[in-house]
Amino acid sequence: MSKKKEPKHLNGEGSVRYKTETLVEGRAMINGENIYVYVKAKPKGDAVGESKEEKEARKMLKKAILLAEQTGVIDSHMRLQEWMLKWVELRKNKKKLRPKTHGDYISLISTHITDSKIGRKEIAKLTIVELENYYLDKLNFGRIQKKLDSEDTSLSLGTIKKIHALIRASLNEAVRLDMISRNVAERVELPEEEVEYNEFGEVDDVNDYCAFSPLERIAFLEKAQTSVLYSALLSMMYTGVRVGEALALKWRNLDLDKGELHVRETLQRVKTPDGPQKTKLVVGPPKTYAGRRTIPLPSIVVDELIKHREEQKKTKEKWGEAYQDKDIVFCIENGNYREPRNFTRSFYIIRNNSGVSPINLHGIRHTYCTMLLENKVDLKTVSILMGHSDILVTINTYGHVFPEIKSQAVAELNDYTTTRIKNIFKVDSLTQE
Repeated sequence: MSKKKEPKHLNGEGSVRYKTETLVEGRAMINGENIYVYVKAKPKGDAVGESKEEKEARKMLKKAILLAEQTGVIDSHMRLQEWMLKWVELRKNKKKLRPKTHGDYISLISTHITDSKIGRKEIAKLTIVELENYYLDKLNFGRIQKKLDSEDTSLSLGTIKKIHALIRASLNEAVRLDMISRNVAERVELPEEEVEYNEFGEVDDVNDYCAFSPLERIAFLEKAQTSVLYSALLSMMYTGVRVGEALALKWRNLDLDKGELHVRETLQRVKTPDGPQKTKLVVGPPKTYAGRRTIPLPSIVVDELIKHREEQKKTKEKWGEAYQDKDIVFCIENGNYREPRNFTRSFYIIRNNSGVSPINLHGIRHTYCTMLLENKVDLKTVSILMGHSDILVTINTYGHVFPEIKSQAVAELNDYTTTRIKNIFKVDSLTQE
């Protein structure tokens, strides 16, 4: 078979050829390094001219050359740790990452990806097996030694899932940009959750309460009344606002005459990898449009906020010109924002002293949702009040309910069933006969 002449192309465009019968290779040299792209193909045989696979490879090669010229990095040789950092910055520049999310991503990458085996691997050469082995290694020995209080070195499966989601998303973007032909992370099988068994070999059904029961709500609030955080904790329990939304709340966003709270901002401490400090407080809009919401205030909350406002005025007069008036509702004594971490620590002290279930601070929000469900508020309204972007978020997050709610539902079902049986079989009339 005579050798066919390849079409001539301009210098700098590289070359395209069949490396094997079923694989087309595109190759070019930029800054002394070779760029490669590959396309799976059917055997060309004796066909004349470029095949569609060769044309596709040429388009991919052109994009790869352009990207290399713009960034100075050869994409086919780019390591995973380099690409992930670049991908995060690209998303930040496109305004697709909030400051806290950006900081969290950088922290995960620097802690778990940089200088790891997969981090040093070129993205075009990364394999499914390497990723799965990496996750297993992280599961068993992934914790940072200096933070350990015991010999346990296992990293939580939740953190591993976050790392995997980050790798998968970054590689999806690499596929979209024709930097790689496939995303190996899409086919990775993550480790399974560990299941605990009881003495009979059955799956142990642990009641993991994430909200206060009716009696616990009373006990917690009674203990909280002695704290300067009482107004904030009471408001959170009866509005379901997140801690960041509560600490960012301004008086201008409260209408105590109408009994309404308008969520417009949230306060977060975010990581700043490139800044002079490791973290900083940032006030910004809610994550989604649904987060901007209006919540009705029960009279008990309105009355407490009125008292809280009067006490705050006295404090302001006491501080005089040193008072930082930022219109913040739940501020510290000098009027500035309250540190979320300090607020959380104080909550745990109150919770522990009140003898209630060991829920976290976010559990107060769960408690609000549970109270709505107890009072038979429809799911759509619950979703709106919680600030969820979709009702499915509400269903998936709060599919659990307290036993007393379940019992009440079953009791009502029993009454309904009994009535239906009586109507169908006319039990009363049969008894009389």
